[in-house]
Amino acid sequence: MIERIGAIRSETDYSYQEGPGFRFLATRRGRPSLAEEPSSALTIVRERARRLRVMRESGLAAALELGGCSRASLFRWQAAYERGGLAALAPERRGPRQSRTKQPAWVEQVVVAIRLRTYWSAKRIAAELRRRDDVVVSHGWIERLFDELGTARASQQRGPRRSQKSSGSPTQKDLYSARVSHVG
Repeated sequence: MIERIGAIRSETDYSYQEGPGFRFLATRRGRPSLAEEPSSALTIVRERARRLRVMRESGLAAALELGGCSRASLFRWQAAYERGGLAALAPERRGPRQSRTKQPAWVEQVVVAIRLRTYWSAKRIAAELRRRDDVVVSHGWIERLFDELGTARASQQRGPRRSQKSSGSPTQKDLYSARVSHVG
């Protein structure tokens, strides 16, 4: 049997406290960690190379028994290793591939000045700038700018809704039925 990577704790490693309708984990060492420690790139490359070696020597089933990766990952790592060697097994960077678009400082100043003078929404500011052919920026970029600068609007709280019937005025449906009945 091939040993597993990392220590996997079983239910016998912890003690549980039970009662009527509940069971919870009672630990002496504090809470169990939910996420593993972040591995270095070198550790990840070593683990991937080890799994590929096991797959080459003992087969796919043995490599999958190690756990922690899928069949698709093994084949993806194998193709990467054949293309670029050990360096190709390094983990790829997660997140956006390109950095956020950075607008010139004067554009940021114009957007903030418009916001402070008019208190328009991000969509309105973007539309006005586009209409005047000054600069083309998305309303999403303007909203992110407002969030970064702390000038984002707080959500507006609506007051209590009035009931149409309590005010004594007819509802919209009553007005519509009155118009229809007079037409025919």
